[in-house]
This record gives sequence, structure tokens and C-alpha cells, in this order.
Amino acid sequence: MLAVAAAALTAAIVLSACSSGSSKDDASTPAPSSSSQAGAATSGGATTPSSSASKTSAKPKPTSPVHVSLFQGDGQTWGIGMAIQAQFSKKITDARPFNKAVTVRVNGHPANGAWFWVNSNNGYAMEAQYRLQKYWPAHSKVEMNMPLKGVSAGPGLAFDDSLTLSF
Repeated sequence: MLAVAAAALTAAIVLSACSSGSSKDDASTPAPSSSSQAGAATSGGATTPSSSASKTSAKPKPTSPVHVSLFQGDGQTWGIGMAIQAQFSKKITDARPFNKAVTVRVNGHPANGAWFWVNSNNGYAMEAQYRLQKYWPAHSKVEMNMPLKGVSAGPGLAFDDSLTLSF
């Protein structure tokens, strides 16, 4: 029974690592790039990280800047169904640092929402939209803080600016 469970776990890890993209109903973030570390299966079915990186002193790779801009502006009024829209100059390959750094507050309280990542049709490399599970409360004040300057956007990528928004 343990061998079957271990095989199923290994298959699930492989399938999740190989999947890409997301559906419109999915609030997931972009998949990590294919240059992420590989893992070796242990007898218990867990994986141990392995890396082909040399142990010699290597210079850090230069990062390519990713610029963020916002559709909304400070002081504007929007409807209760409007998503916060961020546009990116390059495709993000790891959105986890972005998701961890960015905060959204509604009437001074943490918002319960998520970022949905999509390819852009507006001349940007990628866009992200922030939505609540339900609509924004009527007449609410929404504040967002994006302290992103220098934060990783994936291997070889770093955000080049920090933004705030209040509407």
C-alpha cells in the first residue's frame, strides 16, 4: 500500500511540474520556470532537492528589469466589480514573491482576494488582476501597496519599481 501511495505522490508531483497555464476560473500564479531545481525520489516517496549548479564561486547573474504599471489611478472611483489591474513589461516566471509582497486593504482591513495572471492583449507582456471572492463593498476605500523594487520576478528577473494605489 505504501508503494502505491508513493507512486501516486510521485506522479502528482511530475504532473504538477509539467502543467502550465491556467483557466479563467483559476486564481493560480504562473508556474515556476523550467530552470527550477530537480528532485530525486527517496524510498519514502518524498523528493530531495538536487542542483546542477557548480559549488565554485560564481558571479551572480545580472537581472533583467520588469516594469509594473497600473490601469487605475489614485482617487478614481470604480464599480464594485472592477479588478485592480497591473501590467508587466516582461512575463513573470515566478509570481510567489509578488504575491507575498503586495498587500490590498479595504476600508483599512486586509482584503480577501487573489491575483489572476493572464497574457496581455493590450501591448504588455503579461497582466495580473486582483479580485475579491465577491464584489468590493459599496463606497469603500481600497488601498494597495506594491513594495516590489528589487524583488524577484523569476530567475534573472527583478521588478524595477514600487507602487501604491488608493481609490
